[in-house]
Amino acid sequence: MIVSKPTIVFHASQIFFNFIAMCCFASVASFQAKWKVGPSGLTGFALFVAISGMFLSAFMLAIPVAYERYDKFVRLARALKEVRVGFILTGTGVTFSLLISFIVTISAWTQPGCKNADNDPHAEELGDDFKNGLGGWCSTKKAGAIFFWLAFGTFGISS
Repeated sequence: MIVSKPTIVFHASQIFFNFIAMCCFASVASFQAKWKVGPSGLTGFALFVAISGMFLSAFMLAIPVAYERYDKFVRLARALKEVRVGFILTGTGVTFSLLISFIVTISAWTQPGCKNADNDPHAEELGDDFKNGLGGWCSTKKAGAIFFWLAFGTFGISS
């Protein structure tokens, strides 16, 4: 077999969890854009890390397959066979996943508007509809944090 089954499972899981986190943060960005309060730098960084994580996992999965099946990307495949290269790429995924997981978790669980909608800095000027929507926004942000932790776990296990 070109790529081992556990490797396929780990890379597919990394892609899946990063995709779901990306969807969560796209929703967070949509809410922020709707109410003209963002999207914030954290949301942009979370989307960047999620998309980069998907590309990194897809790259590490597709290059060996393209080499074995179609005899393409010979130098890249040879480089990926080196343990240190795999360690560096996986370490990059682990590092960024851990970083974004901590940042998003701290942000999602300490946001003033998530504890009490009246405490949000934009609550007074945007009204009751904004306050009513904050509950879903906070839940989505927390779900995104959980999926980033799952992506971190799959990157960590695969290293």
